Amino acid sequence: MSYTSLCFSLFFVIFSVVSSRYFSANDNFAVPYQYLKLVLQWQPSVCSVPRVNCPVPPSPNFTIHGLWPSNYSDRYSQPSYCTKEQFNLSQLPRNLQQDMYAYWPDVIRNQSEKFWEHEWAQHGTCSVMTQKYYFNFTVTTTKDQKYNLLSFLEEEGISPNNSRTVDTRLVKAAIEKHIKKHPGLRCVPKKGQGGQYQLNEVVLCFNETKVLIDCVDSYDSNCRGPILFSE
Repeated sequence: MSYTSLCFSLFFVIFSVVSSRYFSANDNFAVPYQYLKLVLQWQPSVCSVPRVNCPVPPSPNFTIHGLWPSNYSDRYSQPSYCTKEQFNLSQLPRNLQQDMYAYWPDVIRNQSEKFWEHEWAQHGTCSVMTQKYYFNFTVTTTKDQKYNLLSFLEEEGISPNNSRTVDTRLVKAAIEKHIKKHPGLRCVPKKGQGGQYQLNEVVLCFNETKVLIDCVDSYDSNCRGPILFSE
């Protein structure tokens, strides 16, 4: 092998190693999460938490709280405020905006645009998605009938009721039966019920390629034993 060929081969090997490390590091930086949490909130429970007074009567539906990039290393916090990109509603298609008002309302304050601005700033900027893709994926997934949580629960005999409790395991099993993956459940105390907890949110988890996966944290510490599914 000639001296020139040897130098070229050595350069190629070094370049390959360095570039591999460089792009690997940048890939890890560019995607600061390992999976996504689609958090869906049950409106009646959101509005029946102590010290919460919703300005508009809640609808008996699961609607979007947010889409949160998350990591397995810290299941109780997420990467947040990753860039300074400002939320811009005007860049979203009109039909998407209409769906956001229907499926992603601000239940607590009735200020949906500020709610979306907050969710984008805290979570969306860490998603490595455009605003259009982030909001469209979240709304389209929620609209999909294969994630119709209320229908799943009612098919398994679990209907909203302010006086009858249901075992948390049955709620989880009813959803899991239909989506074939472990959902996450979150519960909050119900106003005027002496500390009785109620189903507040259901979490669906997706990997980086947007495929549904098992949620690791299936229950929060409040979702144990009998809970209410408030009406």
